[in-house]
Amino acid sequence: MTDGRRRVLRLAGACLIGIPSAGCLSPADSEPSGNSESPENSEASEKSEASGPDYDQCHLIKIEYSQLPDDVQAEINTVLEDGEYRSESLLFDDAVDPSYSYIVLYDTPYDPRVEDGDGGTQILTLTEVESVRAPNPPAITVRNTADREHEVRIEVVGEETLIDETVTIESDDFRKYHPTDEFGSYELTVETLTDEKEPRRYDFVVDDFRKEADVTITDDDIHVSQGVVDYAPCEWDG
Repeated sequence: MTDGRRRVLRLAGACLIGIPSAGCLSPADSEPSGNSESPENSEASEKSEASGPDYDQCHLIKIEYSQLPDDVQAEINTVLEDGEYRSESLLFDDAVDPSYSYIVLYDTPYDPRVEDGDGGTQILTLTEVESVRAPNPPAITVRNTADREHEVRIEVVGEETLIDETVTIESDDFRKYHPTDEFGSYELTVETLTDEKEPRRYDFVVDDFRKEADVTITDDDIHVSQGVVDYAPCEWDG
């Protein structure tokens, strides 16, 4: 037996009976380090970092440019300067639903569009529009709960008159109106012509937070209200 082989056998025996030796491996040495990273994990991490922040889409119809993350603002700036923005890793439609939301910059609303381009790119464009419009705008329901029928005048006015109608509503009956889908504040006037009740004037609002307006005519009065949705503001934590 050669001297080298005897040395290897003596070292192995010492390790088995627990005699410390520079050639022995501790359990910690034989197990993978918690900080080690496989090539697959390293590649996935690099891809995740390269893809940028992972934003949640905002649930609002009207989104102010100033509220958007800086990198999304930068994409919009390119569109405003060059007419479009092309990217293989577009962030805009991560933060904004282009089929639902409008971007408002200095009181000017823009309708965004995202289309597929060549080579896996996406193309962002913005079209200036006159106003923000709600896909499901609030209605106005006029309900007569009095014991008698009423002749009722309903008027809704913005920059122009949207509704000006006089109708007879039977007891326990109602009328429903859809005056506009355009974001804004409008003056709603309701009066009964069959008695001496004072006309009621109310701000009817179309926006992200208002629900349907309810007008209730009772034996004694006219009540007007419009519900408000308690939405949390959009937050982008990239």
